[in-house]
Amino acid sequence: MTHPPKRATAACAALAAILTGAFGCGDGGDGVLGPPEPPSEPSFGTIHVLTQTAAETPAAILDPDGFTVVVDGLTPRPIELNGTVTFNDVAAGNHIVTLDGLQVNCTTPENPVNVTVVAGATAQVPFPVTCWAPTTGRVAFSADVRGVYEMYTVNSDGADLRRLTTVPEQGWPAPPMHIWPAWSPDGWKIAYTVVEGWEEQDIYVMNADGTGQTQLTTSSLRDNYPAWSPDGSKIAFSSDRHDPGELDIYVMNADGTGQVRLTDSGHNAGPAWFPDGSKILFTSNRDGRAEVYVMNADGTEQVRLTNHPEGESWIAGRALSPDGSQMLFGSIRDGSGDVYVMDVDGNNVRRLTDWETHEDPAAWSPDGTRILFTTTKTGLIYSMSADGTDIRSVSHGVGGNGHLWPDCSHGSGAVSVPERASPIPSR
Repeated sequence: MTHPPKRATAACAALAAILTGAFGCGDGGDGVLGPPEPPSEPSFGTIHVLTQTAAETPAAILDPDGFTVVVDGLTPRPIELNGTVTFNDVAAGNHIVTLDGLQVNCTTPENPVNVTVVAGATAQVPFPVTCWAPTTGRVAFSADVRGVYEMYTVNSDGADLRRLTTVPEQGWPAPPMHIWPAWSPDGWKIAYTVVEGWEEQDIYVMNADGTGQTQLTTSSLRDNYPAWSPDGSKIAFSSDRHDPGELDIYVMNADGTGQVRLTDSGHNAGPAWFPDGSKILFTSNRDGRAEVYVMNADGTEQVRLTNHPEGESWIAGRALSPDGSQMLFGSIRDGSGDVYVMDVDGNNVRRLTDWETHEDPAAWSPDGTRILFTTTKTGLIYSMSADGTDIRSVSHGVGGNGHLWPDCSHGSGAVSVPERASPIPSR
């Protein structure tokens, strides 16, 4: 019997060992391949997000652009109203899902949401979104809460404070200031003034949630005190571009085009539209002291309404009551700056505040029953009944050294004035 060489036998044994080790062959000697190892468990899953929008009132308007969804602060992905978006290959474990792009008139109960992804499974994340009539009765104001003047909004009871603009805390010669807000008639936009370097002032506009900040004027001088026309198509404002040091009233389209000067005598400021858009209130010192005037919306027929030997007067953008019958103004005619109200023909003047400090009239509530104003006594915003009684704090809990010309949104409906309020300073 002939035997194979020992070297060949050893080589076969080595090959068998390799095959056995690499492929898990049988019992090590029979050359039969065994079953494969079971695959390892997957380490990824899926997050499925859906939005479900509902309107509290028929007047609620949903943002047609929808929202965005962010997982763990990474790149946002768009999601439609009542839509869905899926994130695949998400590592198993805990994650944070955020719904961004909510309008100021919309809310969702829990945002962000903490979610646990199980390997090989899908985690469902619903965002029920409720919207109501746009920003009705919400107050926009400027304050230096962080040491720089920025734009904020807050509910009429001081709740739900939101900062809309972000200003660097340093600048030359000073940080820019965002001041003098004015709500658009539909409650979706806010016009305001940005002050750069103490002198340069321009009109800007942004969405009510702080997005879409757009510059409308570029005079490099002083453009300030914006006020929307009742139909939202135009904005009146003051500017000294024609005569540096002396303000005039201008009007422009809501996109900044078509800027036209309406006054040409004296120092004219603080335009305020009549509810029907036919006339504009303003103050002027053309007759030696600041008094309240009225003119047609095209600048014709300028007529003085107040005439008090001791009274320097000023007004704000929401000076006219919603029904157009009364107007707010400030005056020092009784020794200190106080809030007054009178009929639109200049008659029936009544004093509403008497705190021996300086109070600025600001805005009427949408239903005409309450009035916003500020005071140097505390630097805060207050609300009072149209007859000067029932004074309540609006900006309690909001710090800072003062609030400039707050404005109340008239989107629709009436302002809510809850019983909860902070103490009122003594008179």
